[in-house]
Amino acid sequence: MDGIFISYRRDDSAGYAGRLYDRLAAHFGVDRVFMDVEGIEPGTDFIVAIEKALRSCRVLIVLIGDEWLDIRDVRGRRRLDDPNDFIRIETGTALGRDIRVVPVLLDGTPMPDADALPDDLKSLVRRHAVELTHKQWEATSGELIATLEKILQQNPAPVEPAPGGGNQAPSTPATAPSKASRGAKRWLAFAALAIALVLALAYWVAKPINSVSVDTDSSRLAVERTTSSPRLSSPQTQLDFGKVPASETKHLEWLVHNEGGTSGNVEIVLDGPDASVFSTPVDTCSAGIREDSQCSISVRYQPVASGAHSARLTVRTQGSSTAVALVGLATDTVASPPPTAPRAPSTPPEPPATPAAPPAATVKPKPSIEDIKLVARDGGVTLCHETRHATELRITPGNIVANDPARGCIEIPLSTTTTLTVTASNAHGQTSKRITASPAAPAAAAGDSRLPSPGDRWVYQTRGKWANSPKRTVSVTVDKVEDTLIYESMALKIPNARPGGNKRSSRTRPAIIDWTWLGWEFAPWLAAGDALETARWRGFPVPDVGAHWTNWRGEAEVVGRETVTVPAGRFDTIKVKVLAQRRQSGSQIEADVEPTQTKLTVWYSPKTKRYVKMERIIDAASGTEIERDQIELIEYRTQ
Repeated sequence: MDGIFISYRRDDSAGYAGRLYDRLAAHFGVDRVFMDVEGIEPGTDFIVAIEKALRSCRVLIVLIGDEWLDIRDVRGRRRLDDPNDFIRIETGTALGRDIRVVPVLLDGTPMPDADALPDDLKSLVRRHAVELTHKQWEATSGELIATLEKILQQNPAPVEPAPGGGNQAPSTPATAPSKASRGAKRWLAFAALAIALVLALAYWVAKPINSVSVDTDSSRLAVERTTSSPRLSSPQTQLDFGKVPASETKHLEWLVHNEGGTSGNVEIVLDGPDASVFSTPVDTCSAGIREDSQCSISVRYQPVASGAHSARLTVRTQGSSTAVALVGLATDTVASPPPTAPRAPSTPPEPPATPAAPPAATVKPKPSIEDIKLVARDGGVTLCHETRHATELRITPGNIVANDPARGCIEIPLSTTTTLTVTASNAHGQTSKRITASPAAPAAAAGDSRLPSPGDRWVYQTRGKWANSPKRTVSVTVDKVEDTLIYESMALKIPNARPGGNKRSSRTRPAIIDWTWLGWEFAPWLAAGDALETARWRGFPVPDVGAHWTNWRGEAEVVGRETVTVPAGRFDTIKVKVLAQRRQSGSQIEADVEPTQTKLTVWYSPKTKRYVKMERIIDAASGTEIERDQIELIEYRTQ
């Protein structure tokens, strides 16, 4: 009776439940973690099935997401108000028994008020809750594991008696004993007791006094069990991280067992030739390992350069230790070389003995222009292109012909803004695209009014689509301007004033920045200069979302000009659309919560030197919209 039961709603926490199940099963074992009772066979009483599953558990984890309290059925009735609701049955049954109930609040979801819960669930609000977030998954799930370790290491819960009060139900109905039978049983008991006393007295009289000892086998074993030193071991002798691209991160978990007595202080040592690229962000071993239990250490491999790496991780305490070898191979991400054309045979092949059938007619492809990118420079622009099936690439005006029609960059002299026509052609047709190009403006002199100055300040307010989406007011202040780099700091003003960190970003190069209180924003300073004239960007930096949702690809382009009204006023703006995408990496059960696409629309105002409005949409792998929020400027101060 030392299992862990995970109670969750599929509508708001299915992804978290699956991910948490994998983490707990790896740590405690799959036979000790239960997630749900979907496997109930037809005709089975599901209440009995739930009670049977809970009977084998010591802990019930209740995952509480933003819809856990108020989600409704097809008739519009709140599910928690239904006595047959699975979540209500699971939680209410555990609260009514000797089962520890641990509420787990997902991504900042508050604990429900007692007045909002049915009577059988009101005591839930008095249970200490644990927070779990996807941005800090390793740390928060590690804290939950440490909490569960402490619960499971306490004295085992008593075995629940079978119905009827006994430890085992009788096979046939019992009948009331008669007075005669009760008397006979009483005399038999007295006789047995008298015989036992006589035998014991004879034994102690016959036994020499100096040989009397209480050191029986059972008592000696008990003493040895409680006083023996820890004996640490691990089924893993090596953690192999495999191939990991340089500058990326991978986590593995190491399990440590204690087969001896209770452990006191535990020392964790990480050494070896490449120890600096490994770290242990979360561990449940530092507090000690009780007898016949285990702890875990999350090991992070984060190489900064390519090559093979190795280190050693050791856990030791009171004369016992165990170690694991850490190995990994960091690789460079190198584009595959273009295929080489096959060589012509040195001698012509012999003609076939019989005439070959004429080849099937094939459609010759027309050329296509895959990508065009402009980079402004003094006295002109640099145009970089990528095409398919083109035998010639020509740019007008100027009638410039590219040396390599498939891929390359061309310097084009310009003195003013010009519309360029790029034409790719081959023997089967041609394709053209038009693009507006402008030469770079002269370098901004000191004191250029377009640049922000130290002390300039912008105040934004945020709101989301959900009732519990954060509603915040934040301020951004310029601390220092250094050539193309701008140093800024953020502070939360509402609901609770607190600092939000510092960032450094470029006013000429695009990137997505991740703030504590604001989330993602796209290159906020592009309006402070001529960067918006580039019109299109690809391959700019995009931050990871936690340790698992990584490898984002970003692209953005200027889509036009608009006049927008926000609380700070009415502004003429340049509109930019941004798309950041990644491939699904989690299980299908996480598809509703795993972010794979973020779309940003940003309105930049040269007058305010920063954007005045931004809309952000986050989509999950299943296509579900996770969040849609809006950020607007409410006041600003510039020099």
